Amino acid sequence: MKKIVGIMFLLVTMFTFANEIKAPDFKLKDQYGVEHSLEKYRGKVVILNFWATWCSVCKSELKDIEELYQEYGKNEKEVVFLGVNDENLQKVTEYLKKNSYTLPTIIDSDLIDEYQIRAFPTVFIIDKMGNIYKYAMGAVPPHILKDVIDAAKNSN
Repeated sequence: MKKIVGIMFLLVTMFTFANEIKAPDFKLKDQYGVEHSLEKYRGKVVILNFWATWCSVCKSELKDIEELYQEYGKNEKEVVFLGVNDENLQKVTEYLKKNSYTLPTIIDSDLIDEYQIRAFPTVFIIDKMGNIYKYAMGAVPPHILKDVIDAAKNSN
């Protein structure tokens, strides 16, 4: 029953756009010094996972996001995963290392403002054309995120 209620909540909170709203582009570096932009990933589905080290829900979801990042080919195939965090670079890097997470994470508060993030975690799924496909506030179970990713890969 608890699982059904969670899925129902997610379906209500997963918002869809008519593939008309362009996702705000950016050109920012991750904790490894690698630059990322939506333009660079045109033709791929991009998952932006906004999270914080102090957020307990984010901590459990980040494990799932890391597993999906690995499963989908570490950003070398048709799906790109990026974490977004606005905390201190050193703090975020230490947290990721401590938990053996390799997910590229952009550290930037302006991006959080630009995407109007009001709760952590929040995930945006950007389609191959750079449009916001869906987004959800709160943790998204990995099997549902996979379904949305597959749908986004087949859209356009």
